[in-house]
Amino acid sequence: MLPALKVKTTLPIIDVTADTIIFKEGGEDRRMFLVLEGSIRLYTTHDEKETEVAVVNKYEFFGEIEMYVEKPRSVTAKTTAHTKLVVIKTPQELEQFATLNAWLSGKMMTTMGERLVVTNDLLAKKFATTSAPAPVAETVSNIRSNNEAGNVRRVVRH
Repeated sequence: MLPALKVKTTLPIIDVTADTIIFKEGGEDRRMFLVLEGSIRLYTTHDEKETEVAVVNKYEFFGEIEMYVEKPRSVTAKTTAHTKLVVIKTPQELEQFATLNAWLSGKMMTTMGERLVVTNDLLAKKFATTSAPAPVAETVSNIRSNNEAGNVRRVVRH
């Protein structure tokens, strides 16, 4: 965990009450957010059942992928407590924010790597239980083997 940081920004900071939806799965919003206080629950909904993907806490970010990829939101983001968020609307604003807050670049790389490991695990489990074409099955098998052998660094958060 990062020590207490002083976040430097000229970007908007929003103050949000608990149980507020920041964006919905399937939405076209392109903003990214950094949590200054509070936390965000990211989840998907299928057949009216919510599946938690992650919980985003202080000095962590979410929504970064849709800023760069013109795809609908893959999750819903909802506050779990009173939350303060930095709102980043464009890649240029992110670059400016990262310049003012040098710690952010390393944090983003670590977080995105952790998220990729989780995604790989989910894909490996999904394809292990379905009939996948041989090249896909082989790739998933390699991912699973690397994960199980410890060749992929895992960071566990409690």
